[in-house]
Parts: sequence; structure tokens; C-alpha cells
Amino acid sequence: MVSKNPGIIREVDELGWTPLHYAALGGNLEATRVLLQLDSDASYILDKSGISALHVAAYAGCTKIMEEMIGCRPDTCDLLNDKGQTILHAAVLGEQINVVNYILKNHKLAGLINEVDNDGNTPLHLAARQHNRKIITTLTHDRRVDKTAINEEFSQAVDYFLGDNLGEQVCSNIHGRIFV
Repeated sequence: MVSKNPGIIREVDELGWTPLHYAALGGNLEATRVLLQLDSDASYILDKSGISALHVAAYAGCTKIMEEMIGCRPDTCDLLNDKGQTILHAAVLGEQINVVNYILKNHKLAGLINEVDNDGNTPLHLAARQHNRKIITTLTHDRRVDKTAINEEFSQAVDYFLGDNLGEQVCSNIHGRIFV
């Protein structure tokens, strides 16, 4: 179909998704390769939420697709969605520990480790908000991860991990000691 109508590679649906977005979501490596060979610039097409096919692959846990896309267009790693999130943010939100490990092990992707989104959240903040212990552990064991980063709410990742109940108890105890 693509060979008869190469323009279809850049056509978007009502979500703004291209065939490359769907190939990434489905983990279809062969389709991804064909699409990239015919028009690798399609890697830069963002959907209505600013999501690239590489974000989709990261969220879905498709490291082979990511390798193919990054190998073809390395600078797609710099694409941000409408929330200012990187592919590492997408992997954390998709709870894809394999992608988190892939990114941490790839020295060319080291710049993503402490990148903040529009709300100042690092990937560690998002993992803590989701209470994803595996990803939190993986990120905190990497010495490059800034464990003290503060977001726009003046919170560190640990604040989210502790949760509202424990945070309220700690604040109540501190408040009681100071004002009693």
C-alpha cells in the first residue's frame, strides 16, 4: 500500500497519528523499517498532543522500535510532547522498566535523565507519583539521577512517594512539636 501511495506515510488520522505511530504502538519492526526507509522525516510528525512515534514506542515498551528510530533519526530523542515530556517521561508513564533501563544504559540518551516537563517534574517525580517501586529503584540507583530536584509545586520525588497520609502525619507531628 505504501509503495503505491508513498504520501500515505504523512497522512494523519483524527488523533494526528501517522502509520509510523501505529507501527510503533504495535511493535511492528518490519513496518517501522519500511516507513523509515521511505520517509524518515515522518519521525518528526507529532500528533495533536505533541506525541511522536518515538514517544509511543517508549510508552508501549518497544525498545527495538526505539533503536530503529533513534538509529535513523537520532535527534528525535529531543522531541517533547505538549507537556514538555521526553521519551523517558513517556516510558515512566507507561510503566516500562525495560525502556527506562534502555535509556539509562545508552550514554547518548543521558541528557534525558533529569529533564523536567512543563510542571518541573523529572521522570523520577512521575515514577514516585505512580508509586512504581521498580522504576523508582532503578532511577534512584543511578548516580546521575538528581534525587533532590524540586518541581513547580516545590516538591521532591520523595514527597509523592511518601503519599498524602504519611506527609500529613509528618506535618502534623512537626506542627504539634513546634506549636504545643
